[in-house]
Amino acid sequence: MHATLGCNPSYTWKSIWASRGLIEKGISWTIGDGRSVNIWNDVWVPGLPNGRIVVDSISTQFSWVADLIDEQGRTWKEDVIRLLFTHDQAEQILKIPLAEVPILDFYTWRYDTSGIYNVKSGYKLLMGPEYFSSTELSDLQKCKKRVFDSVWSCPIPSKVQITCWKFIKNYIPTALNLAIRRVPVNTDCLLCDSSPESVQHVLECNFLSHVLQVLHVNLTYMTGEQQWLQWLAQLFENLSAESTKRFLVAIWATWGYRNKRFHENANQRPMDIADFVFHYISEFEDVAIIRNPKPKPKVNNWLPPPTNYVKANFDASFQAITKITCIGVIIRNENGLIMGAGSYPNLRALSLEVAEALSCRNAVRLVLELAFRRVLVEGDFLQIINKLLAPSFDRSPSSPIIQEIKQFSGNFLSLSFLHVLRDFNKAAHALAKDGRRFDSPRIWIEEAPTTVEAVAREDRLNRSS
Repeated sequence: MHATLGCNPSYTWKSIWASRGLIEKGISWTIGDGRSVNIWNDVWVPGLPNGRIVVDSISTQFSWVADLIDEQGRTWKEDVIRLLFTHDQAEQILKIPLAEVPILDFYTWRYDTSGIYNVKSGYKLLMGPEYFSSTELSDLQKCKKRVFDSVWSCPIPSKVQITCWKFIKNYIPTALNLAIRRVPVNTDCLLCDSSPESVQHVLECNFLSHVLQVLHVNLTYMTGEQQWLQWLAQLFENLSAESTKRFLVAIWATWGYRNKRFHENANQRPMDIADFVFHYISEFEDVAIIRNPKPKPKVNNWLPPPTNYVKANFDASFQAITKITCIGVIIRNENGLIMGAGSYPNLRALSLEVAEALSCRNAVRLVLELAFRRVLVEGDFLQIINKLLAPSFDRSPSSPIIQEIKQFSGNFLSLSFLHVLRDFNKAAHALAKDGRRFDSPRIWIEEAPTTVEAVAREDRLNRSS
């Protein structure tokens, strides 16, 4: 980041060097041991404007983030932080997770959840903050979204959807579009010979109108005051699901016939096209039923671990406004009996993902403290499980905790991580909610709070029934 342009640089190096400002604007530090990060000069505090500490006076006694960390307990020196910084700054710093096993600090890209730079997020950053902060869509954008949602959600073959998408985007090689590109063609509509063949005309063509009449699809045609997308949005809003399906397939079939007429001199009536549409939809639905038989009812019961294993379920109850989280961990054996449980209230976390990562770390730490060596760890937060199973690390705020959890694996004979649905994780979820009433961490051996024991008992009964 501190390299100079140099003398007579290559075009490639000049291009890379020119992007330095963008990279500097988008990167920040993720704290590991804090030895590489300057408190006052570097970007390292998520939640603050530009991620920097801004104060009236700088304390020369504290220069590096490592000076704010208690190396023995691997916790923040809260008294020092509250003395040096404003209340808001201190709160944001205390939410930054610290791995108990120190790792090196690393750069992260702030504008992607993975912490890794990609062209899309870089482009948005270059274009300005409105790409990140704007939540209001214009009327035209709303119409476009409704139209495309109607097309892509319709249960029809992909090739039909793609053709309709091309119509909406005006990517179809109609005679008028070809003429605009200076291709020498007759611009009259091949199907009705009455008007220049544009995308709008194809949808208003008498031939397609007759096809839709046979299909019992009633259209309200565009008025002079309506824009193209507004008309389509209103059209899809008024059509039933079945009529939408017939309308889209009819467009695709009519355009296919138009091409055959141009290339093969084919000759069909609107009745023939409508008959084809009926049969095509019917055959597609029959195939869909065969390929997607009625799903079996899902089993929503907790499943026990194999013999000689224990299963640790974890969950986090996260409050988005205060960023306060409560962690619940419950450990059970192959018979569904509670072997241990832990509640960890009033923890700070940057986000729900970080809260779930801390929850998983506490689960692994608890089974380790209770001397279990063959363990399955289950949670319902897919991103965390995927990161634990991935061979490498990303650069997200939860990455230091993920790295720490993986370092624990050497202490086990077997340690596996599994993702489950929320319904399989009811006991841990109940403990995460129930634990809010405690002021400090609580550990239970072969028992749990009454509400959690009731959920665990229900899991056992459902398993045996």
